[in-house]
Amino acid sequence: MTFKEYLEHPALSRSNIVDILDSYATYEYYEENPKEETPPMTKGRMIHEFLLAPDLFEQNFKVVDIPTNKDGTPNKRSKDYKAVIETLDGKELITLGQWNIYKAMEKQLKDHKSINEMMYNPDNKYEQDCIFEAVLNEKSFPFPEKLAMIEDKKVPCKCRFDVINHKEKYCIDYKTTSSSIADNNEIEYTIRKFEYYLQDSFYSVAARREFGEMYKFYFVFQNTKPPYLCTIVQIDNDYSRFGIYKILQGLYIYRYFQEHPTEYKGYSNEIETINKPEFLV
Repeated sequence: MTFKEYLEHPALSRSNIVDILDSYATYEYYEENPKEETPPMTKGRMIHEFLLAPDLFEQNFKVVDIPTNKDGTPNKRSKDYKAVIETLDGKELITLGQWNIYKAMEKQLKDHKSINEMMYNPDNKYEQDCIFEAVLNEKSFPFPEKLAMIEDKKVPCKCRFDVINHKEKYCIDYKTTSSSIADNNEIEYTIRKFEYYLQDSFYSVAARREFGEMYKFYFVFQNTKPPYLCTIVQIDNDYSRFGIYKILQGLYIYRYFQEHPTEYKGYSNEIETINKPEFLV
């Protein structure tokens, strides 16, 4: 399916589960008011297609040599920009400056021994959609008393693997970041801040449900600032298990409110107590 069709498919994605874990009301709001693509999201999409789906990049983008800003994006005030817009024929514009940046990023990925071997393995498949069914049961969900409150224990889910290798049983998600990735503490902060650990767990569940086997999951992080350095990481088993617990919690909340649509869907109805942090003396 196309990326647009994937986005429109009604199954739950990892991003949906992040919204649900905030509150079911948050999830409902964004279902009715889809998030607009931000400039960083657009940039990430361009880079993904350039590196992982060159055929799609060719279909969707037109590379043009016109005046640019410092970051390579088109200078929309220039006369050339206004003239070029009329010649795009439905494609999105990418400047020669941006294209050169993406080529430099690609070179860094290929110069990294482990990343080159795994991301550019000839057995790889790229941008692969996966529609699967997650099941809540007493073996996987730690609160059986809550399971009794829902009838349908199955939840349709979806994900899109950036890179998947069925021969060596691994999948990779490629992330760009403007933050430092110089050491593991900084990478862990990024993983925690954007809840990427949920992606590790969600995609691992997807692979097991869809292909009947465990696949190893890796993140490739690449800095969007010169010299575009990159690294490949995996999260440990404790972090992954915590992610699975949070995914199951999100699936349960989704199914509960699907079956109890009139109940309050926001934050707690109770008066909460905020404790003094331990570091305050």
